[in-house]
Amino acid sequence: VPELVSSFQRRLCNFVEKTLVENVLPILMVAFNCKLTQLLDQCIERVARSDLYRFCIEKEVPPEVAEKIKQLRLISPQDEETSPKISEKLLERIGKILKALDSDDVELVKLLLTESDITLDQANGLHYSVVYSDPKV
Repeated sequence: VPELVSSFQRRLCNFVEKTLVENVLPILMVAFNCKLTQLLDQCIERVARSDLYRFCIEKEVPPEVAEKIKQLRLISPQDEETSPKISEKLLERIGKILKALDSDDVELVKLLLTESDITLDQANGLHYSVVYSDPKV
Protein backbone atom coordinates (compact mmCIF):
# COMPACT_ATOMS: atom_id res chain seq x y z
CA VAL A 1 0.00 0.00 0.00
CA PRO A 2 2.75 2.56 0.75
CA GLU A 3 4.17 1.98 -2.76
CA LEU A 4 0.75 2.71 -4.24
CA VAL A 5 0.43 5.92 -2.23
CA SER A 6 3.91 6.97 -3.30
CA SER A 7 3.12 6.25 -6.95
CA PHE A 8 -0.09 8.29 -6.91
CA GLN A 9 1.62 11.08 -5.01
CA ARG A 10 4.32 11.31 -7.72
CA ARG A 11 1.68 11.40 -10.45
CA LEU A 12 -0.27 14.11 -8.68
CA CYS A 13 2.94 16.11 -8.14
CA ASN A 14 3.50 16.07 -11.90
CA PHE A 15 -0.11 17.07 -12.50
CA VAL A 16 0.07 20.00 -10.05
CA GLU A 17 2.68 21.83 -12.14
CA LYS A 18 0.82 21.35 -15.42
CA THR A 19 -2.76 22.17 -14.53
CA LEU A 20 -4.72 25.31 -13.76
CA VAL A 21 -4.44 26.52 -10.19
CA GLU A 22 -8.18 26.01 -9.68
CA ASN A 23 -7.59 22.28 -10.22
CA VAL A 24 -4.80 22.26 -7.65
CA LEU A 25 -7.10 23.22 -4.76
CA PRO A 26 -8.91 19.84 -4.54
CA ILE A 27 -5.56 18.05 -4.72
CA LEU A 28 -4.28 20.32 -1.96
CA MET A 29 -7.25 19.38 0.22
CA VAL A 30 -6.65 15.65 -0.33
CA ALA A 31 -2.96 16.08 0.45
CA PHE A 32 -3.83 18.00 3.62
CA ASN A 33 -6.42 15.48 4.82
CA CYS A 34 -4.21 12.48 4.02
CA LYS A 35 -1.11 14.18 5.44
CA LEU A 36 0.90 13.79 2.22
CA THR A 37 3.52 16.41 3.05
CA GLN A 38 5.47 16.30 -0.21
CA LEU A 39 2.34 16.77 -2.31
CA LEU A 40 0.93 19.35 0.10
CA ASP A 41 4.12 21.43 -0.02
CA GLN A 42 4.13 21.37 -3.81
CA CYS A 43 0.46 22.39 -3.95
CA ILE A 44 1.07 25.22 -1.50
CA GLU A 45 3.99 26.49 -3.59
CA ARG A 46 1.93 26.29 -6.79
CA VAL A 47 -0.97 28.23 -5.27
CA ALA A 48 1.41 30.79 -3.77
CA ARG A 49 2.90 31.46 -7.23
CA SER A 50 -0.54 31.90 -8.76
CA ASP A 51 -2.64 35.03 -9.07
CA LEU A 52 -5.53 33.45 -7.18
CA TYR A 53 -7.17 35.97 -4.83
CA ARG A 54 -6.39 35.46 -1.18
CA PHE A 55 -10.13 35.59 -0.46
CA CYS A 56 -10.72 32.49 -2.58
CA ILE A 57 -7.77 30.75 -0.97
CA GLU A 58 -9.07 31.54 2.51
CA LYS A 59 -12.48 30.21 1.52
CA GLU A 60 -11.21 26.97 -0.05
CA VAL A 61 -8.40 25.73 2.20
CA PRO A 62 -7.88 25.27 5.95
CA PRO A 63 -6.63 28.35 7.83
CA GLU A 64 -3.14 26.93 8.50
CA VAL A 65 -2.64 26.21 4.79
CA ALA A 66 -3.92 29.68 3.83
CA GLU A 67 -1.43 31.17 6.29
CA LYS A 68 1.45 29.19 4.74
CA ILE A 69 0.45 30.44 1.29
CA LYS A 70 0.29 34.01 2.58
CA GLN A 71 3.75 33.69 4.15
CA LEU A 72 5.20 32.26 0.93
CA ARG A 73 3.75 35.15 -1.05
CA LEU A 74 5.36 37.63 1.34
CA ILE A 75 8.75 35.90 1.13
CA SER A 76 8.82 35.63 -2.66
CA PRO A 77 6.67 38.35 -4.19
CA GLN A 78 5.30 37.68 -7.65
CA ASP A 79 6.81 39.22 -10.75
CA GLU A 80 5.66 42.85 -11.02
CA GLU A 81 5.05 42.57 -14.77
CA THR A 82 2.82 39.49 -14.63
CA SER A 83 0.72 40.48 -11.64
CA PRO A 84 -0.18 44.09 -10.93
CA LYS A 85 0.41 45.34 -7.39
CA ILE A 86 -2.83 45.83 -5.48
CA SER A 87 -2.86 48.13 -2.47
CA GLU A 88 -3.96 46.88 0.93
CA LYS A 89 -6.76 49.47 0.98
CA LEU A 90 -8.12 48.16 -2.32
CA LEU A 91 -7.85 44.57 -1.08
CA GLU A 92 -9.74 45.54 2.07
CA ARG A 93 -12.56 47.07 -0.01
CA ILE A 94 -12.70 44.02 -2.26
CA GLY A 95 -12.84 41.82 0.84
CA LYS A 96 -15.82 43.77 2.18
CA ILE A 97 -17.64 43.42 -1.15
CA LEU A 98 -16.99 39.68 -1.25
CA LYS A 99 -18.14 39.27 2.37
CA ALA A 100 -21.33 41.12 1.48
CA LEU A 101 -21.79 38.69 -1.40
CA ASP A 102 -21.28 35.84 1.08
CA SER A 103 -24.07 37.20 3.25
CA ASP A 104 -26.37 37.39 0.18
CA ASP A 105 -27.06 41.05 1.02
CA VAL A 106 -27.57 42.65 -2.39
CA GLU A 107 -28.29 46.10 -0.93
CA LEU A 108 -25.03 46.07 1.03
CA VAL A 109 -23.15 45.06 -2.12
CA LYS A 110 -24.73 47.97 -4.02
CA LEU A 111 -23.84 50.37 -1.20
CA LEU A 112 -20.22 49.21 -1.05
CA LEU A 113 -19.87 49.45 -4.82
CA THR A 114 -21.24 53.00 -4.94
CA GLU A 115 -19.05 54.13 -2.02
CA SER A 116 -15.86 52.79 -3.58
CA ASP A 117 -14.35 53.22 -6.99
CA ILE A 118 -14.38 49.46 -7.56
CA THR A 119 -16.67 47.68 -9.97
CA LEU A 120 -18.03 44.21 -9.39
CA ASP A 121 -15.89 43.10 -12.31
CA GLN A 122 -12.70 44.50 -10.75
CA ALA A 123 -13.47 42.64 -7.54
CA ASN A 124 -14.05 39.43 -9.51
CA GLY A 125 -17.41 39.51 -7.80
CA LEU A 126 -19.29 37.73 -10.55
CA HIS A 127 -16.93 34.76 -10.50
CA TYR A 128 -16.98 34.74 -6.71
CA SER A 129 -20.79 34.83 -6.66
CA VAL A 130 -21.10 31.96 -9.09
CA VAL A 131 -18.82 29.78 -7.00
CA TYR A 132 -19.84 30.72 -3.46
CA SER A 133 -23.22 32.48 -3.36
CA ASP A 134 -26.70 31.06 -3.18
CA PRO A 135 -28.13 30.68 -6.72
CA LYS A 136 -31.38 32.37 -5.59
CA VAL A 137 -29.55 35.68 -5.22
